[in-house]
Amino acid sequence: MITHKVYTMEDYVAFAERMNDFGNFEWVNGEIIPVHGNEPVDDSLIDYVLSDDFDERQLTTTRFDIPTQKHDIIIADLIELLVLLGKTKVFRAYGQKTAVFIADTGNAREPDVVVVDKTQEQRNRQHQVLNPLLLVEVLSKSTAAKDKSDKLEEYQTLESLQDYVIIWQDTPKAVVYRKISPSKWEQEILIGPEAVLTLQSMAVSVPLKDLYAGVDFSETEQ
Repeated sequence: MITHKVYTMEDYVAFAERMNDFGNFEWVNGEIIPVHGNEPVDDSLIDYVLSDDFDERQLTTTRFDIPTQKHDIIIADLIELLVLLGKTKVFRAYGQKTAVFIADTGNAREPDVVVVDKTQEQRNRQHQVLNPLLLVEVLSKSTAAKDKSDKLEEYQTLESLQDYVIIWQDTPKAVVYRKISPSKWEQEILIGPEAVLTLQSMAVSVPLKDLYAGVDFSETEQ
């Protein structure tokens, strides 16, 4: 069994900042894991990046999984729609690289989209969001399992969260989990371009056909 070193939150924040141009990362149970992967980053790489000898020019061969073009188009479409529909309200939508702190587990996650109330947004000293209203993940082959299980369970522990949305990138499909009460959530499955995604957190509705504008479904995911 391969064991990995345990790193502190401060280690994770420093590593993520220095590796900003090489990928997105999460801090889970003391391990630093690529957002678009499942295995922890190699300890030797982390130790080097955190050392005084670090030089990013030496990382030219370092590669982590990156999101597909479809993934990025869907996120861009969604944020544009949320900004348009919520422009008279008090919401702020963040894209990738905005971390959310999960108090129940102590983990730091990086959803694809984070929406907060601008007048009530709270962050910890690592600048991680504490009280999101809406979280969105766009599925990929490498992230589907944890988006549907680990992240679902963790996100549902957030007191402020009203909606968690999972979006497929290879077909017009989405699942939204809505908080009904502190101990009850409902699930709605949306299939097809004519389906409409309703977000109670923002009191807006988004047709899936608009969410997938510009997406070519004939292209296969890498």
